[in-house]
Amino acid sequence: MKIFVENLTHSVANNDLIKLFELWGEVESLTIKNDNISGQPGGFVEAPNRLEALDMIQNVNGVVLFGKALKLSVVREEDDRRNIDERRSSEERRNNEDRRIASDRRVKSVSYAYNERFNSERRVELGRRLIITRRLSSDRRAISERRV
Repeated sequence: MKIFVENLTHSVANNDLIKLFELWGEVESLTIKNDNISGQPGGFVEAPNRLEALDMIQNVNGVVLFGKALKLSVVREEDDRRNIDERRSSEERRNNEDRRIASDRRVKSVSYAYNERFNSERRVELGRRLIITRRLSSDRRAISERRV
């Protein structure tokens, strides 16, 4: 299990950290690297046993080394990251599907409302035309009757 060590000083050496961590368990490997952006050193400690690693984190977290309190955290394994990404992508797919369904419902309800309004207006217009044609036909009949 990998542990990330933050808030190191530039004067800390590998041996200093190894001695500190070996008080609470076996250390498989230790590397100290400077951050590319901030230039602050940070370290990675790898312990073969998960219980020892958790014990190291509990006991070493907050210990002052060369004037700075150390901050420790567990590094997620690549498989854990993949699982999180897969979960995140499936949640995103579900959310996108929910959004699509909701927008379809909105579009359908709007189009239904529009169609109802359009159909009712059309019915009214057709009714007006029918009334007008009836009037015209009755007027024509009256005119034709007068001629006779």
